[in-house]
Amino acid sequence: KQWYQRRVAITAGDSQNSKLGISMPILTLAHDFTKYFDNSEFAHKATIYANSLTAVCCGVLLASQSSIFEEKLFAGESDILLERFCYDGCEDGIKECLASLHGANLEISVRNIDVILKFSAYYNIEQLFGLGLKWIRETMSPRNIYRLDKVISFIDAGSYKDLLQETLDLYIINNTTDVCNEILHSLQQEEHVSHNLVNMVLSKGTPKGGAILAKWTFLSVENMKFILEKHPNFNLKKLFEDTTDFINFIRVFTSKNDVLGIDSMKQIIELQNSYYVSYPSVPVSASTSTSELKGPSVSPKTDATSENQERTRKSSPTRSERSTKKKKVPTATLR
Repeated sequence: KQWYQRRVAITAGDSQNSKLGISMPILTLAHDFTKYFDNSEFAHKATIYANSLTAVCCGVLLASQSSIFEEKLFAGESDILLERFCYDGCEDGIKECLASLHGANLEISVRNIDVILKFSAYYNIEQLFGLGLKWIRETMSPRNIYRLDKVISFIDAGSYKDLLQETLDLYIINNTTDVCNEILHSLQQEEHVSHNLVNMVLSKGTPKGGAILAKWTFLSVENMKFILEKHPNFNLKKLFEDTTDFINFIRVFTSKNDVLGIDSMKQIIELQNSYYVSYPSVPVSASTSTSELKGPSVSPKTDATSENQERTRKSSPTRSERSTKKKKVPTATLR
């Protein structure tokens, strides 16, 4: 009865508005759902499994927001296992993501941001990913670089990964000192820092880079091998302005010769050469003569030099003269 009364009122309004020449807006939807009803194979009801989570969802709503889900549902796949989300602790985040696809409000925090970014990127849910990316950019801090770096390593290559990598790279550039201090502190506590993060920071020749590189390298043999392979990407001169620091850094590698193997020795030599080959020449000090640096030179005063050599030769006894003097016996007097 209430519905009928509302419908009568709306109809009366439409009739009145039509007389006044006012056009009423037509309800529009973000997606055209009609294509899902024309296919008899489409799974209108989908059951999602993620580790210990089981969630029954509307196939139309999933397909309209995710091309990955759409492909599965058009194939009649009603039971969908989220293969990449079979680890403990992801269930709450996945449930909140699925609820948001059905119109629920999504409260983003450090508790669920990892799952939101991973889930939306993997299943190509642009709107959900955009919300997560916006939250990351607005709340980014030196401590959050590890969280974002883990998400980047999880996501496959593509536009989503590029956007997150660009966000992290830009933050490091604009907050270099704070990021370096944070990484150095983590390394002192022997916390894990990924290859990707170290490569990003050190490739920019950042301050305290030498200390970061030395501590990170010392933590594992895998880190040493990574540095030996990637060292051309680093500005070693800027990272190790003091030669002594670089020498101590090399000792870290030589102390692990038995573990690194013979093949790594060639890379260690290449690492040293990359530092020393273009090292600036030693400045001439006051106590160093020019002749010592340039080697022997020919004096233009040849005549004077020859005259001095001749005078020295004449004043010195010859070998025959020295021999005669040695053989001379004093004359004895007979009494």
